Amino acid sequence: MNAPLNIAMPAEASQAPQPYKLLIGGKHVDASDGRSIERASPGHGFVVSRYAQAGAAEVEAAVQAAHRAFETGPWPRMKASERAAVLLKAADLIESRLEQIARLDALESGKPIAQARGEIGGAVDIWRYAASLARTLHGESYANLGDDMLGVVLREPIGVVSIITPWNFPFLIVSQKLPFALAAGCTAVVKPSEMTSASTFVLGDILLEAGLPPGAVNILAGYGSDIGAPMVSHPLVEMVSFTGSTRVGKMTMAAASNSLKKV
Repeated sequence: MNAPLNIAMPAEASQAPQPYKLLIGGKHVDASDGRSIERASPGHGFVVSRYAQAGAAEVEAAVQAAHRAFETGPWPRMKASERAAVLLKAADLIESRLEQIARLDALESGKPIAQARGEIGGAVDIWRYAASLARTLHGESYANLGDDMLGVVLREPIGVVSIITPWNFPFLIVSQKLPFALAAGCTAVVKPSEMTSASTFVLGDILLEAGLPPGAVNILAGYGSDIGAPMVSHPLVEMVSFTGSTRVGKMTMAAASNSLKKV
């Protein structure tokens, strides 16, 4: 008989699970009811992370925080160059913590570490690209409307965006959504998958360190039925960006249609 494979356990296996709190209004908070979610590594079996589990109360607090940050906060009113500078700083910080973020995604999703490193490296490039786009947002003018008439199109941030991401590319997919919303001056509430939330919480810390104003990005861990649904249907949310199953995508579009949100 062949001897069983001797799979080396990562150093994290001998450590206590890393705890993560919700990010609401620039502060790290526990769930109001004290619930939490544990994520075990599918490749090794030990518990990697423990997240505070958000519910309806936390969704309301997060959306309100994002709404305040949009209506009265500095982010939508900053110069394009100022927003770009924050996004570039975030990209630099992501790059400096690439190994940490890659290990979190690899342990929580079960993918090879080399693939996770490649995804985080790609995410760095996306954040820098979004920073460049922040400087290029412009309107349009039309001089063909008739004599003595000039039409002007102004592009403005839409407001609060709900961003919901899946388990399989945790950091890469949030990086395909969030930096572009921020570049335009929007604020956001982000829900990563309940199976792979850790790297998104790290991203929240990075954004605060980079100078993003409190409340401009809020991050919640939890299940779709508990927090995904109210994030989509909340009247203060103006736009939804969702990546996931076709079934849930149909439900998302239906829920958003009641208030004509962009999806």
